[in-house]
Amino acid sequence: MISQRNERNRKRAPVGNSPKELTRARRRYDPGASRKRRQKPLLVVLLGLGGVVLWLWWPTLVGGVEHWLQVKKAFLVTEIVVEGNHWTSRREIVAALHFAPRQLIFDFDIVLARKRIAALPFIKEARLRRSWPDRIEIRVREFRPVALLNLDRLYLVSEEGRVLAPVAAGRPIDYPLITGVSVAELRARPGVWKRLLRQAATLLKVWRRMGHDWPEKIDQVSLDEVCGVTVFTIQPAWELQLGWRDYAPRLDHWRRVLEKLGERSRQVCYFDCVGFDMVVAGLKPQSSHKTDLKVGK
Repeated sequence: MISQRNERNRKRAPVGNSPKELTRARRRYDPGASRKRRQKPLLVVLLGLGGVVLWLWWPTLVGGVEHWLQVKKAFLVTEIVVEGNHWTSRREIVAALHFAPRQLIFDFDIVLARKRIAALPFIKEARLRRSWPDRIEIRVREFRPVALLNLDRLYLVSEEGRVLAPVAAGRPIDYPLITGVSVAELRARPGVWKRLLRQAATLLKVWRRMGHDWPEKIDQVSLDEVCGVTVFTIQPAWELQLGWRDYAPRLDHWRRVLEKLGERSRQVCYFDCVGFDMVVAGLKPQSSHKTDLKVGK
C-alpha cells in the first residue's frame, strides 16, 4: 500500500524543469485548467461581439440620451457670460459660438469655438470654460487701436501695426491718421508696408511713453519707404522727420533743441531729426532770410 502511494506521488511530481514538463505537472494538479483554457477563445469572441454591438448602437444611445436631456431641460446652456470686450460686441462673440438649438453644455466644442472667436478682427486672445450645469464663460483680450489708416476708407490700426477693421459709422474716434499707404501698394508689397505700419505703431508707442505731458499732439504720421516716418503735430503745427529707427533718442534730442530755441521755435516749420548729432530746423519763409537753422547737441 505504501508502494502504491509512492508510485502515485512519483507520477504526479514534475520530472524536470523544462516549460513543457512544468505545464504538464500543473495540469495534473489542476484538472479544470484545460476547461478554462478552452473557454478563453469563447470569452474573447463574446467580448468582441459585445464591443461591435455597442459601437453600432452608440450613436443611437447617445442621441437618445441627448433627446431625453433636452426634453427634461437638463444641462442646456442658458447663460453666456462675456468679459473683456470693448470693440467687439457681445452679439458678434455669441454668434461665433455657432450654438445649436437647445445646446447641451457637454456637447459644446470649446476648442473650435475659441478658434472662431479668435478669428474676429479685434480679438487678440479668447478663453472659454464650462461652468456646470448651464453656463459658458468667455474672457477675451482685444487689440488696442492707436491710429487710423487712410486707404479706400478709414481703418483702425493696433499698437502692433495690425490693420483691424473699418471704422464703424457713428463711433467717435480720436486717433492720429496714418497716410502714405495705398490699397494697390499694400496688395502688391504687403511685407514692405506692414513693416512701415509697425514702425508707425512703434513711434506712437514711444510718443505716448515720453510725451504724455507734452503740449504737442500727433495729428498725422506719414510713411515713406525711403525717408521713413514723418510726424505732423498740432498745437503748435510742426513737421518732424524721424526716419526709420531710434525714435526715443531722436525725440529726446528734439526736446532739448526746443528748449534752446525758446520763443524762436514758433518760427520753425519743420525739424529734421534724422542726423546723428544735430537737428535741422527749417524756418518759415516769412520769419527770416535764413531757411535752415542747425542746432547741435
